[in-house]
Amino acid sequence: LDYLAPRLGTTPDRILAEPKDRWTRLDADLRLASGRFAEAVQAYADLLEIATDRAARAELGLGLGEATCRLGRPTEAAGPLADAERAFDALGRVADRDRARYWLAYVHHMLDDVDEARRLLRGLLEPGGDMEDADFEVRVRIALAQVESAQRNNERALAYLEEARAVVDRLDLPRRATWLDSLARARQAAGDEHDEAPEQGRAP
Repeated sequence: LDYLAPRLGTTPDRILAEPKDRWTRLDADLRLASGRFAEAVQAYADLLEIATDRAARAELGLGLGEATCRLGRPTEAAGPLADAERAFDALGRVADRDRARYWLAYVHHMLDDVDEARRLLRGLLEPGGDMEDADFEVRVRIALAQVESAQRNNERALAYLEEARAVVDRLDLPRRATWLDSLARARQAAGDEHDEAPEQGRAP
């Protein structure tokens, strides 16, 4: 075992250990979809340990990155997402690559790296991306609005949300509600900004 274990990428103890229950990809995806993010992280991480196919590893890395982001741990999410983004790009899977970049933008937003978050999100709106997916386009524009709102660029945030209006009718009700809530908040913030501005010719 001492001879074989290193060549198999493991240790003698792990070979001798009793086999534990293994996650399946469906287990991981269901936990992510149902909001059980800590379990999803564990499932994706365990599956990544044994996956060898490049596409499968990229898919697992994307899931792991999203679940880790949703737990508020951006630094841990950065590596799996960057690996997934590179793999999907090499495989020509544009839609999946763009989703990895979306979550990478979220990582940078959480780390207050505004310029990089903005660059990644704006890049997703350029020709050649996955903007045939109305849901994804709205998610990107909402994310851009959040980035700008955090910097108190309220008018710019509102503009991103208004630009999504043309495709909102193609969304399901939960996503439409998210957009409407974001729009209402952006309008309120922009209105407050105007209310706080001093009138021309008068001292603040």
